[in-house]
Amino acid sequence: MKSIHSSSPQLIVDAESNDDPTAFHEWRIENQIPWNGYEVTNKNHPLSAGLNQLVHPSKGCYIGQEVLARMISRGRQGKKFTRVENGTIDDKYITTQGQNHSLAIIRESNQ
Repeated sequence: MKSIHSSSPQLIVDAESNDDPTAFHEWRIENQIPWNGYEVTNKNHPLSAGLNQLVHPSKGCYIGQEVLARMISRGRQGKKFTRVENGTIDDKYITTQGQNHSLAIIRESNQ
């Protein structure tokens, strides 16, 4: 077995199962890790995709910076990245489906 090194929770991967992404996605669901193409998409802004810690309001210049700064200052982001039990919300909000839990991006009013 080998370990993928990071400062976040570690994933232990069985070298035999590298072709099966199920274990990886279950780990992401358990630790609420957003992933490109699932939660990180053109349809979701960085705050709704769970990337709040990576967005600094006064560094750099990027498209949508003013909108994100306004959301942060008002304490409202519209959508929220969360882990939910399967069957508790409409499937249209699910971004990654797991066995017992899933990752979803839902409107704050839908909670």
